[in-house]
Amino acid sequence: MGLSLRGQTSGAVDINAPAVAGDNTITLPGGNGSANQFYKNSDTAGIITHSSMTESSSGVISIGDIDINGTTRTITTGVGQTVGFSTDIEVQGSVSISSGNLVLASGSGIDFSATADGTGTVTSELLDDYEEGEFTPSIDFNGNAVGLTYDIPRKGLYTKIGKQVTCYTAVALQDKGSSTGIVRLTGLPFVATDLVPGSSIEGGGLAIYQGGLNGTVVGPLTLTVIENSQHCEILDLSTTTAGTSNNIDNSDVQNTFSIRIVITYTAAN
Repeated sequence: MGLSLRGQTSGAVDINAPAVAGDNTITLPGGNGSANQFYKNSDTAGIITHSSMTESSSGVISIGDIDINGTTRTITTGVGQTVGFSTDIEVQGSVSISSGNLVLASGSGIDFSATADGTGTVTSELLDDYEEGEFTPSIDFNGNAVGLTYDIPRKGLYTKIGKQVTCYTAVALQDKGSSTGIVRLTGLPFVATDLVPGSSIEGGGLAIYQGGLNGTVVGPLTLTVIENSQHCEILDLSTTTAGTSNNIDNSDVQNTFSIRIVITYTAAN
């Protein structure tokens, strides 16, 4: 069935259901006229209900409103083109992505505000950041590393969920050099938050392996991430008494000092 309108700038065409079950199709010519528009019928519900549908010269289709009631509705454009929605879409059912990714604009995320809240004060229920990556950890002695060399390639992996950062690192020295001072692991991928001003400690972790320690240090070793920084200090729990801590320093480690650790802390951003 074909319909043709000529000589008018506007008009209306009603298509009723065919006698035999099947689809009714309207094909609009390309390149004729400034816009092709469909107008909704307020008395009936169709697959798409909207005020208008227009296609730009770049092939992007913009649609006013779509109401999906638990049924899959498909809009198809040409290969490599984009379907854009200018308003919210409510889906009463599951959404599946067979290929590709769900891409969110910066600052947007998955909103969990419909879930139950904890007993504390809720500040956000928006999951707006997830990231995996690598970084290069370093060892220094209170900021100095004169003559220090490494034995194996340094390796650091991190996962960031919201503001929570978890790092896994492996560092081994060949020569600790001549610098003195407390031992620090530096090069963390994000600046630690200033969660409790003045406390200095904003995260921590444990060594899952350590070697090349002098006899006075028996471990286990713990690490404290320092606020407003990208480094942590290393402490010996075996010599820590209540209310105090004991940082290890250059004199506590050998040239072959090595460490593998896991750290969790809160990023400033």
